[in-house]
Amino acid sequence: MARLFFIFLAFMLVGLQGSAKENFEISTPVGLREVGINKVLCLSNGYTLLLHFEISKPINVQVFDAGHKRIVNNQLSPRLLDVSSFSTTVFKGLFELNNEVVLFFEQQNIGRHSLIRLRIDPAKGKLLDETTVAKWKSVAKPAEFLVMRNKALSGYAVLVAQDVPQFKESEVHVTYYDARHEPIRTVPLHFDRSKYDYLSVIGAESLPEGECISLRLSNMVVNGTGTSTESSARYNHYLQVFVIPRDSTAPRARLYDLSTDVQPHYVTASHNAFAGNFNLLLLNFREAFMRYGIEMRPVAIQSDLFFSLSDNGTEGKYKWITHKLANSLLKEKADSGKQFSGLPVRMFTNENGLTTIVSESYERYISADGYSRYQSFSPYLSGFRTTQLDDPTNPLWQTPNTSTQYNKFIAADNYNRTQSFETFLGNICITQVDDEGNEIWGTVLPKTQYYRSYKHYYRPSDVGRRWQSQAMFNDIPPQIFERQFVSANVHSANGNLYIIYNDCGKNINNSIADPGDTVYSSELANACYYKVDKQHNITKNYLLGEPLIKEYKSILVEGADFDQERTTYATLIRYKRGEYVTLRMAWVKLD
Repeated sequence: MARLFFIFLAFMLVGLQGSAKENFEISTPVGLREVGINKVLCLSNGYTLLLHFEISKPINVQVFDAGHKRIVNNQLSPRLLDVSSFSTTVFKGLFELNNEVVLFFEQQNIGRHSLIRLRIDPAKGKLLDETTVAKWKSVAKPAEFLVMRNKALSGYAVLVAQDVPQFKESEVHVTYYDARHEPIRTVPLHFDRSKYDYLSVIGAESLPEGECISLRLSNMVVNGTGTSTESSARYNHYLQVFVIPRDSTAPRARLYDLSTDVQPHYVTASHNAFAGNFNLLLLNFREAFMRYGIEMRPVAIQSDLFFSLSDNGTEGKYKWITHKLANSLLKEKADSGKQFSGLPVRMFTNENGLTTIVSESYERYISADGYSRYQSFSPYLSGFRTTQLDDPTNPLWQTPNTSTQYNKFIAADNYNRTQSFETFLGNICITQVDDEGNEIWGTVLPKTQYYRSYKHYYRPSDVGRRWQSQAMFNDIPPQIFERQFVSANVHSANGNLYIIYNDCGKNINNSIADPGDTVYSSELANACYYKVDKQHNITKNYLLGEPLIKEYKSILVEGADFDQERTTYATLIRYKRGEYVTLRMAWVKLD
């Protein structure tokens, strides 16, 4: 009897373990190469869309049903959108409207930049329509395009800012489109352009309460060319804010004088229904040089300004966000005098007027090299600024050291590596403010990621606004693909905050006092997430389950979306088990 009892108990334990359902699902391989750009969109019917872009190749469209089974795998060959010009194309938006998938791209066409719209049938994965929505009037009259879309609304809006700086003339307007893509009204945004030297759009968002547009207006004070003047140009900056209430044609405007010390880079917005304000968080970003011994490194100096503009447009306030409480915790836990300095990634405002700001630490520098070495190796560089530099299977790596071609290759490779532009995306800072902008809670969460490019830095706008305006193929192929793994996705659901990113497995239990290792490559990283609940309890876990030995599941941060209604995070992942590597889709049900 005792033996039968233990056998029965064993079966019960196996049954209980088998009944424990995981909160994630991973698909079979999607058959895509580890190159190009990938985008994911969660559809209202529970389906998931995956788009894959490569230069000079058809667009791959895959659709997964609500049960996460792939039902569409199709290739699109647009005629209006030139896939051979993807190297200079800017991605401008992806969303669902009227049971269709809508994409926007900015691309040069016959000497003028155009805003091109694609419409795709997600049920069949076929192209329905291609349209040029807007274009430059001429080469001498450039324009900025931004597409604004809110999931809670039907339709979308397109901001066009046409500027002629030599004559201090501009035309800025917002055109609204209905669910059938028909223009229904145009709202001009008026200001005195003749008073300013330069104009730039630094923010354009659609909120349920209306559209919020921010312009940077600048006047040059010092040009940096005189013998007794400052070495670099200085400007007086102004922030021109327009709020267009929902279904209105009368924008409300306010101008803020920011002085020469504030250099506005981009603005993110939210609405505070509790206080009746539009909240704007402005990144003040300046480039400088810092001395490290005899070496001079370029650094980024960042700070944030929090603006509140009343719904009626009559009252406007601002306050510096210093992350005081978060920095106090950083000093206490890390025993360091270094202050947090970073870029705002997301901002949420809840029904009680509490605003949560999530920022990411940002540092950059370049390893400079001498002119003589450049002259020595420059003849060999043009042929090796390709995937050869990061491909150990390339035959050149196997060539004996006596080979002249091998030596040229190594010289070019060494040169490029010393000339790499290096970017570090570090700790996550969370600061909460009340409806007056007063800081009431803050913390810093450990994270350290490294990104290398041979062409340029990973700029602040690439972190803060890549969902709205992103240069698609502006680097060499390995870096274009690797760029999609860095930074983090930030989402809010049921009062909880989720920060999803890639980290080393040994960092799963790290802390500010013991931050752990830097992530140098996504190939040996696993997807993790921080969860911050309403009581400010913080937990960290693997997103896709604890990995097995030599198993790595890293997410493509740029190839992901969040289904707010179903609280499901959908993402393309790189799955690596031993030497076997594939790209797959994954879905995670967040609590």
